Amino acid sequence: MSSMISSGLSALGSVYLWSNPIAKVKGFISSLFKPVSKSEDFDEEFNRRVIKIFDKFLKENNLDANLKICQMWTGHIMGTKTTFNENKIIVLSNLLDTDEEAFKFLFKHEISHVKGNDSIKAALLNPIFSISSVFFLRHYCGLSFIPAVISYRILKYVFEKRVAIFVATFFERKADNFAINNSTIDELKGGLRMVYAEKELLTIPTFHPTPSSRKKALEAALEKVGIRYVPSSEEFEGLIKLLKKNQENSIASKLQEMEEKK
Repeated sequence: MSSMISSGLSALGSVYLWSNPIAKVKGFISSLFKPVSKSEDFDEEFNRRVIKIFDKFLKENNLDANLKICQMWTGHIMGTKTTFNENKIIVLSNLLDTDEEAFKFLFKHEISHVKGNDSIKAALLNPIFSISSVFFLRHYCGLSFIPAVISYRILKYVFEKRVAIFVATFFERKADNFAINNSTIDELKGGLRMVYAEKELLTIPTFHPTPSSRKKALEAALEKVGIRYVPSSEEFEGLIKLLKKNQENSIASKLQEMEEKK
């Protein structure tokens, strides 16, 4: 009787452990072919305008000139989505018209993500973690159900709170360094104006470097060429208004999603 219970618990543990990596692999594969969400506005004319600005830079970095640029009014200021079908950079609507040099600096940050396939690498972390966890737990804990569940939960917590955050932060710092090293003086100044604008708002914590650390990095890059630049409030006033509108839209969008789920 006890052997049957033991075998049953082992079977449950095996099913539980293997269900996680299967779900993660399925999610990873589907993310590579996920279509553009409805919240993203693709405009052919705007896309051509941005590609024209960065045409030479994209060619120098061996990136596809048919890169899709989508505009969005809610969420982060900029982001990337890399799939097997296409590469997309999502930008905050009206940012290009508000401060072109700030736009160029942030866009080069996103180009680093596309060039390095960072979104694919980040998405690949989950299935790699899940599969490696199964083999680790089978070796050290066996397949008994309760130890398998507890051990997996502990490993998952460590992964999400430590490893995943470390990797995501590494990608963001790498992208910042790429943008700084490949930007003109005016673009560095634009990046600094964006930092000053962000510091005026209560922002949601992200994996990006803090505005203070970005400010130091941009100031250091300008000081290397003998320039000390402190933007006046008038210079980034338009950016503050744009970011506030983005925040308001983001809050309104989340509230609407909550209402729809009720």
